[in-house]
Amino acid sequence: MQGGVATFTGKTDVLQHKGTATRLAKNAGAVKVVNHIEVSDAAKEKAASNLDGGRRRAQVKRSDVAGRQ
Repeated sequence: MQGGVATFTGKTDVLQHKGTATRLAKNAGAVKVVNHIEVSDAAKEKAASNLDGGRRRAQVKRSDVAGRQ
């Protein structure tokens, strides 16, 4: 990061890496993010097929149910 601007370049086979890089830079204090990460066609196709197939992932926060009484 230079002068509050974070710049990313490169390639990835995981669609989520591009968004994660931007979020991490902003959380680290970047004023501006220039994200030139290229997502492979295979990753884009996989994400599209997951959406078409209705496949979803969700994170569920599990609480201590036994501790609540």
